[in-house]
Amino acid sequence: MNKGFRYTLEPEDIKAYIALPVEKKLEWLEEMFILTTEAQTEKEKHVRETFRADVR
Repeated sequence: MNKGFRYTLEPEDIKAYIALPVEKKLEWLEEMFILTTEAQTEKEKHVRETFRADVR
């Protein structure tokens, strides 16, 4: 069974991202982290923290 999703990016989109200042990239990353953590269940948060603890 194939799970997950796929998407492709156009070369213009990649070039536009590369051209962004580092600060903008980090802002986007932080916003995505907040969005995903707010959408996670307590169990999913626990799993994430378990993986993070193994990396440290």
